[in-house]
Amino acid sequence: MKPSVWTVLAWLERILLVAAAALPTAFYSGAFSGRGYLWPLFAASAAGGALALLGAHRGWSTRLAMSIALVGFLAFVTFGLLHTTLVAGLPRGQTWTALHTGLVGGWRRLLTTPAPADVTPALLLCPALVAWWSAWGGPWLATRLRSTMLPLLPATVALVVALGLGAPLLRPAPGLALGWALLALSYVLVRSNHPDEQVSTQAADAVGSHLVAEQGRAVLGRMAYGVPVVLLVVTLGAAAAAALPIADGSQRYDVRDLVTPPFRVAPEITPLATVQSQLADKPPRTLFRLSARGSTLDRVRVAALDTFDGSTWSAADDEFRPAGSVLPDDGLVSGSAETHLTVDVVAPENAFLPQCGRPLRLDASGLGFSARSGTLAEAGTTSPGHYQLTCRFRPYTTLSAAAAIGSPAPIHDYLALPTPPRALQQIATQIAQRATSPYDQLLLISTMLKALPYDPDAPPGHSYGAVTRMLVHAKPEDQNGFAEQHASAFVILARLLGIPARVGVGYLVDSKALAAGRQVQVTTADAHAWGEVPFQGYGWVPFETVDLARTAAPRIRSHDVIAAPDTSAGPAQSRPGADQGTAAGTAGQHGLAATVLHGGITSLLAIAVLTLLVAAGVVIEKWRRRMARIRAPTPARQVLGAWSEAKDRLVERGVVPHRSWSPAETTDSAVTALGAPALAIRQLVPLVDVALFAPTPPVQATADRAWEIERQLRADLQQGRRPHRKALTLVDPRPLLNRSVLADLAARRRRDAVSERR
Repeated sequence: MKPSVWTVLAWLERILLVAAAALPTAFYSGAFSGRGYLWPLFAASAAGGALALLGAHRGWSTRLAMSIALVGFLAFVTFGLLHTTLVAGLPRGQTWTALHTGLVGGWRRLLTTPAPADVTPALLLCPALVAWWSAWGGPWLATRLRSTMLPLLPATVALVVALGLGAPLLRPAPGLALGWALLALSYVLVRSNHPDEQVSTQAADAVGSHLVAEQGRAVLGRMAYGVPVVLLVVTLGAAAAAALPIADGSQRYDVRDLVTPPFRVAPEITPLATVQSQLADKPPRTLFRLSARGSTLDRVRVAALDTFDGSTWSAADDEFRPAGSVLPDDGLVSGSAETHLTVDVVAPENAFLPQCGRPLRLDASGLGFSARSGTLAEAGTTSPGHYQLTCRFRPYTTLSAAAAIGSPAPIHDYLALPTPPRALQQIATQIAQRATSPYDQLLLISTMLKALPYDPDAPPGHSYGAVTRMLVHAKPEDQNGFAEQHASAFVILARLLGIPARVGVGYLVDSKALAAGRQVQVTTADAHAWGEVPFQGYGWVPFETVDLARTAAPRIRSHDVIAAPDTSAGPAQSRPGADQGTAAGTAGQHGLAATVLHGGITSLLAIAVLTLLVAAGVVIEKWRRRMARIRAPTPARQVLGAWSEAKDRLVERGVVPHRSWSPAETTDSAVTALGAPALAIRQLVPLVDVALFAPTPPVQATADRAWEIERQLRADLQQGRRPHRKALTLVDPRPLLNRSVLADLAARRRRDAVSERR
């Protein structure tokens, strides 16, 4: 049947509302770096709008539509944005934690992260929330309200939020602004010409004229007049914006100013990449002078790197805040032993400053502190000159294989890795086969790396390619490396074994001089990197990955952290897969497209499995309910069970009896809608009347006859149908849903059909 003008206008206004809600996602270009944010936000708008259009078409009730939209949003976020937290394509505890963290704390993170921010799921959750519900809310309001402007409110909210978060780095985008204005004005034009009451066919026939056709032509005439007006208004707006110096975008208001801004650390390259250049300084430069009371230190850390993208280690999630005198404690280090570190800053290499253990108290001002990593930093404008730091530090000499691995929060960040090369996975597998406990595995990794040649002049870099080239060397010189590659290799292998780890960057110090109470001078020749693993009660414990006796700096040869036991396995035995050579070195360079494809395939498989489970659950529940009705304790209840089963078969064919209908009314409605295949149900009506109203209860033969009629009805309704429709009938969940809700939806569809016929 050809759709009426009213139906076309209704669909057009809903589509315009979805487009007006989706377009503002492009304004987030000022909030995120690159264009990686576009596809998930556009996908959220498209999915939310599609559900709204489907609900309007199917006549879903408000409760049902909102429930489906909520489930859809959670599925989109879980299997789309948070797919990296899934295990075998299914959510786990980390998924729900990330979802809660992103939705509850995402706004704060967006407002405290300097723009442009990297595109991460934690930052995308809140914009995706706005995109989804604004695209869903507009069509939903348009379906249920007569107001012209209220359905445009969700799209307007989406625009305001995107503009607010995109400032102040949002470039002038007159094309996007005019596009949104065009969509909004077009919606207003369509909505205002869509009357609430149409003249019915009966009313038109009563006066002897084709009023319906005339009314349609009148609407189309107004639309034909209004479209040029909308285009003229948009064109004049574009001309005025270009000619009048109202604003150039350089003084945009930034909503981030309302939130306490994070401590601004001067931009730096990753500290791990500076180790080699510091070691190459001739003569070495003095960076710090420090002394310590209360403990024997052999190194100080300046940076802790926990995020790896396949090529670079960084502290991407570190959030520095102005440090007070009392610093937040992560609770990883137990005991009351404290180390008092006094530091004189001479000429630091970067913004990060020395610290040890877990910092607790600070005697200085103007510094920033990251509670996540325990890193101390300066703003980069003025050097603190001098500060005193009190740290909780537990000596590692008492650490043993019985110590349990700690659980820093969020632990997933210390286990995450992009898809690793197969060669590294094979090395991790062999380590797991040779050592069972995490402690022994870590010592085995440390021993393997110490056996490699140390060369401070080796090619720089700590990517998958550099680490694979060192461990799986095609040429003897390829295995040469120094602290940068060794520390990266240690943490990668530890994470592949399921052990949380991070890279520590800092400086080795003279432990004997510190123990004697003397001040120690730290120079660029002391620059170093190592792996760190959390242990309960000890905090982040450093693991040495370089044989310091073979380094070029004699003054630090005595420094080591944990002495690994001797092993008979040589370096070659610890480096399987040498035939893969440099090919494996490039295998780890996976782009965003591969990640998205992998996540998409995993999500589709998970959705398919979930769909099959739901379908199986529907079939089992329908079978269970049918058996319960057949085995009812009395013949009367068995007859009524057969009647209920017959009504379920009608529901599967789209005929939903209302709760107020009598059996005869239900039968008439079924025969009218389905024709001859539903005639068998007429034979059930007298049996139901007997079961309900007869002075004597029915006998078992009556119940058996009722079930024979139900089976005949089932066969008649399925006769002549295609196999796939029969299969869909088996998994149709409508008989299990609330019958009153289904009846309301069916009544609404009937009213809509009558309105279209008019």
